Amino acid sequence: MLNPHSDNASILNDRILWFDGDSSFEPDAIADMVLNGLKISKNVHVHDINSDVEEYNKIAAVPLGIKRGLKQFDPSWKLPKEFLEMDIEKYLFDRLDHVCRNVDVDLTEAEIYERFRRIAAELAQFEELNLIMLLRTCIYIVDTFRKGSVVWGVGRGSSCASYILYLVGTHDIDSVKYELDYTEFLRIG
Repeated sequence: MLNPHSDNASILNDRILWFDGDSSFEPDAIADMVLNGLKISKNVHVHDINSDVEEYNKIAAVPLGIKRGLKQFDPSWKLPKEFLEMDIEKYLFDRLDHVCRNVDVDLTEAEIYERFRRIAAELAQFEELNLIMLLRTCIYIVDTFRKGSVVWGVGRGSSCASYILYLVGTHDIDSVKYELDYTEFLRIG
């Protein structure tokens, strides 16, 4: 059986599960699947082409190919255009303005300034770690949850150290108020 690099796939019994969502099988396993009436999808591949696979490919709507590596990753994650083009910094400062106007929160000028500095520092770290697309995705997910009246958790783990994720609405922990170090979440190295 093909032995893929461990960073690209996992071997599971009779197949390889690739981290891009594909599966690959020995040609005999595919033949058994077809004979048992299982439908072969476009995400199914073989390790090698033999005569049975060649015959199958002549009549198949979705021919089988050999899987040798991961498909090119689409970093846009198919987000709507408004999230792909969003000015993240403006979004975050607008969210901070919303927090400051909340009648339950009474922040001093020094506390507001501290939050401005925190946003700038965290945002620089998100950029350095190339996580802006992940941040856009979080904003999209939380926005979708809000529009659909979906209830989600109040926070868990090191993500609660991020003030930006608090502003986005990923969790309900004001990490500045509780003096949590954002590097617990955003680590380099």
